[in-house]
Formats: sequence, structure tokens, C-alpha cells
Amino acid sequence: MSMSDRDGFIWYDGKLVPWREANTHVLTHSLHYGLAVFEGVRAYKTDIGTSIFRLKEHTDRLVNSAHIYQMQIPYSREILMEAQKEVVRVNKLESCYLRPIAFYGSEKMASRPRAPRSTWPSPPGNGVPTWAPKRCRRASGSRPRPLPATTST
Repeated sequence: MSMSDRDGFIWYDGKLVPWREANTHVLTHSLHYGLAVFEGVRAYKTDIGTSIFRLKEHTDRLVNSAHIYQMQIPYSREILMEAQKEVVRVNKLESCYLRPIAFYGSEKMASRPRAPRSTWPSPPGNGVPTWAPKRCRRASGSRPRPLPATTST
């Protein structure tokens, strides 16, 4: 089944929209320049209902990643966390994989366009990985990389 032809809802630009109406234009800045931040978040069925694994930590990492790229997300962490819970609830999923993403839209092709958000769920077995990655580390240097023209060969 195509990812564009599904029932359900996606949290898109601050509100729940029907799955088929959550569209992004081909001239989206992030599609052309590759500038977006995302998380992969799991929700699991438990004895007391669905539980989103480390929701706060994933949301903090999304917001912190956006900050590194100087993306201004116009929603608080609390709103982003509630949006992820709402997506699970409204789609009536017991377990799923969430993909919150912040990206620059097609409003203008410039270095500082606005950053809409999207969170979409996918039940396991729908083309998303079912494995959990091992611990990852992000490294960044404190010194800028020299321009190629300034280094000797």
C-alpha cells in the first residue's frame, strides 16, 4: 500500500489533518537543500495501554537538533509531546513508529524560511524498521573546518 493512500490522521503544521490531505509541495526548501531534523520514536502496547518510549528525550533531541541548525520551531516541547500522543490516540494504535520532523516548507526558497512540523504514525510492518538502534553519539568540533583553498596539498 502506498504511504500516500492511507486512512488516519497526521499532525501537520499544528493541527491534525486527514492522512491524504497532508501534502508537501515539490518546491519544499528541505527537499532541495536537505535541511530538516527528525526523530524516530516507538510506541509500545503495555499492560496499562500504549506507552511512547522516552517521549521527552526524543522531543528534547528534536528541538535541540533544530536549534543547532537555527530552525525556529514555533511550538513548545509540551505541544510537540502532546501532538505525538494525540497522533497515537486518534489513529487508535496500540504500537507504532512515530516520525516527528521539522522542515522548511515551500513558502520561499531562502536560508530562513518558516519551519512547519509533521508527525506521522506507522504501525509495525509498514515499511519502517522494527529494530531499535544501538546507542549513537553525535560529535561536533569546536573549530571550523578551513576552506579548501586555504590548505596546502
